[in-house]
Amino acid sequence: SPDPAAIVGRLLLFDIAKHSMKKELVKWLAKAGVTTYKSCKKIPKKPYASIAFDSLADRNKAEAILNDTDLAFRGRKVRVEVDRPHKRRNDSKRVQADEVKRRRLNGQAGPAATKSVVDATTPLWRKPYREQLELKERNMRNDCLLKARKRISKTYRNAGKHGETPKWLRGNPAGFLESALRPVLASPALTFYRNKCEFTFGTRPRRDGEAGMEAELGFRTGSFYSGDLRVETPTLTYNVPLVQKIMVLRFRDFMRANDLPPYDNVTNAGLLRMLTLRSSYETGDILACFTVCLKDAALAARWDEVKARLPGVMEAPLTRGEAEAVYASAAVEAERYAAADAAAAASATPESDNANPEAKPKPEAPYGVILEQLQAEVDKIFPKGEAFAAPPGACRSLYIQRYDGVSFPSESDVMEFYWSSVATDADSTAAPFRQRLFDAVFQVGPAAFFQTNLQGAEVLFGKVAEYALVESDGAKPEATGADIKPEPEPKAAEGEPDAGGVKPEATDAGAKPQPQPEAEAAEGEAKGGEAPGDEGTKAAEAGETKAPLVLDVCCGTGTIGVTLARRLPPATCVVGMDLCAPAVEDAKRNAAANNVTNAEFIAGKAEEVLPGMLRRDGTRGQRRVVAVVDPPRGGLHRECLKAIREAHFMERVHGTYRN
Repeated sequence: SPDPAAIVGRLLLFDIAKHSMKKELVKWLAKAGVTTYKSCKKIPKKPYASIAFDSLADRNKAEAILNDTDLAFRGRKVRVEVDRPHKRRNDSKRVQADEVKRRRLNGQAGPAATKSVVDATTPLWRKPYREQLELKERNMRNDCLLKARKRISKTYRNAGKHGETPKWLRGNPAGFLESALRPVLASPALTFYRNKCEFTFGTRPRRDGEAGMEAELGFRTGSFYSGDLRVETPTLTYNVPLVQKIMVLRFRDFMRANDLPPYDNVTNAGLLRMLTLRSSYETGDILACFTVCLKDAALAARWDEVKARLPGVMEAPLTRGEAEAVYASAAVEAERYAAADAAAAASATPESDNANPEAKPKPEAPYGVILEQLQAEVDKIFPKGEAFAAPPGACRSLYIQRYDGVSFPSESDVMEFYWSSVATDADSTAAPFRQRLFDAVFQVGPAAFFQTNLQGAEVLFGKVAEYALVESDGAKPEATGADIKPEPEPKAAEGEPDAGGVKPEATDAGAKPQPQPEAEAAEGEAKGGEAPGDEGTKAAEAGETKAPLVLDVCCGTGTIGVTLARRLPPATCVVGMDLCAPAVEDAKRNAAANNVTNAEFIAGKAEEVLPGMLRRDGTRGQRRVVAVVDPPRGGLHRECLKAIREAHFMERVHGTYRN
């Protein structure tokens, strides 16, 4: 039943001394003549309070008394407002969730699909690529700059330190932060670039015209609260590589042939939950990990019987016929989505637009261009209709992860090694999966983070090397003015139609290094370091300074650290740190495999590792210190930020931002 106070409405009292106590407020209310209330709540250290009532009459009486009284609270006139009753924001979602569960338990299908698999996986795909980058940059500036300015200003304001507000914030709020945020870099890889994808096992309406649902493996196009829980095949997406699409169709057919039920998030029953795939064209390696729910004894016994057949599915060579099956599936999906878009555009009216935003006509979707790109990819990988020619030493490996919970697996839910196409030790807990980046080869674990866009990552790491005042391939960064302007759109995206051209959503890592400002080059020279592009290390030769110490915070598998270590003088020290111990072990192996001797990697919290590391190797005037931060999506821990900020001898900190 609804809360009576929410229906009657509360009285809110403002301009109350924030350090006052509830007992003091209760005495003041009694003195003013307000006694018929249900409860009184004073928020600690906040200049307001609330009063709840059992009836509307009591509330109106108290409001009249407080508005007419001249009695001040701690010398201040109290301002009174009515907290109007409002509907809880989650009520409609709860109703939708209950309806979804009721329909699913009764064997009924959910509502019609609200979006295509392309719109669900890459929402910006209908926009030209340049517009995507501009939108991403605006979002970054809003997230990084506006929120940062507001929070910093609020911190000083709440602390009562208006006079101590920094000059850069008080005089020119945008100047300092604007100069610290670089433009978005374009990616040279625009299609089929992801080397890791996570696919969901689920159901969708049958395609053969029969009623009911059928098992499917792919991406979920809706959400739980919208009631659209269907899973659609990924064959029409352009960011998923062809090799992974072939493997998805293989495992989907395996699931259907063996009658393995997908996991249902509504009933919390089923077997197959998720399939994680990693693939590399350069090394030919393919890694698959099944996430399964084994709380049902009968399904667990069925899985033990069936999983022995999975290696046969993994090690079969990729064929042209399978690639053409992917294209045929994509063509069917493109025709279906194009018809749905046309129907939605024909039925859209101003009235219906206001009632249902999803019914608004969308820009024309050139599904045919996606099919052309997919056909070109098929011809590229299978030029003569033969099987995919994997490089020598290519490895295919299989992992299994058990998770019986209701949400998502955590780091404690281990991905257990099950099978590999190459010989491994009897007690081995992993098989090699390799990715090539620049001229180095990295071994990546099943749960480790690795840049999903390799070509974009190369551009990103080249920019990192430039920012760290390190020569990158002997090229001198072009010096420009203090303002950095966005580069022209990359050639890979030129020549395509401006409206309706198929261009992928902007990726995390960009392409083409941007020019470095003159001011930063001068700063490097002034502080004893090398200006970008100097052929010799004059300061080092004169004995004035040591080679820099580069800190790779949140190093993961060591991609940034190993890449920089291979481009730095041997005297330079690269130190990587990460909370994930398996990722750190991968980083150590990658450093050894690529003959990197001037890098070390430490497992632990950055806020605990950094202070000792900086005291050991970062004393002022002896070594330049540069930190590179590539944190998880949740951001750095505040203690880690504090440790970096307190390193006064550190020249600069460079970070990446993922939208």
